[in-house]
Amino acid sequence: LYLINELLEISKIEAGKLKLIQIEVKLPDLVKNLMLTLNQINKNSNLELRYSFDHHVPHYVLSDPIRLEEILENLLSNAMKFTLKGQVKLQIKLEKLDDNIAYINFIISDTGIGIENEMLDEIFDIFTQVEQNPSKKFKGTGLGLAITKKLVLIMNGEIKVESKVGVGSEFQVIIPFEVSDHQKKEVDPSKNLR
Repeated sequence: LYLINELLEISKIEAGKLKLIQIEVKLPDLVKNLMLTLNQINKNSNLELRYSFDHHVPHYVLSDPIRLEEILENLLSNAMKFTLKGQVKLQIKLEKLDDNIAYINFIISDTGIGIENEMLDEIFDIFTQVEQNPSKKFKGTGLGLAITKKLVLIMNGEIKVESKVGVGSEFQVIIPFEVSDHQKKEVDPSKNLR
């Protein structure tokens, strides 16, 4: 069922049938709830799951919360799968504020098995998996990262990855968000920027 759902989703994206909604999202709450869920899944492992939210990042933005959460969950779950010990960390930072558009960087880093250099350009392809060993210690469909990249692009964002085998990986997703009127009433996120 999971595989079928992923295939249906990627087919819908490629056919241009996926429609995003734009509603006010409180980012700290979205991130906190997602991390609580993942910590419940992770509670019996030796893996530390952490996150930080930079104070420059506006709390209220307009976005599709379901798709944004899907992007973060895919990347964090992927990092957790390939990290047997150590930590997986999510950092949320403000790259820049251009008029009413906040460019927010979601950085997912891990201390996992890492990715071979020659695989870095392929990991976002459909049915591509980091582990090529026939024994397939790490299970998966090879669709998660492909879906993630397509969702990021639909949201007018960009995704990049750096990795070192045996050390870990870092994914960065930078997405532009319109700052909501609610945020403007509470605080101007540009006040503390240098």
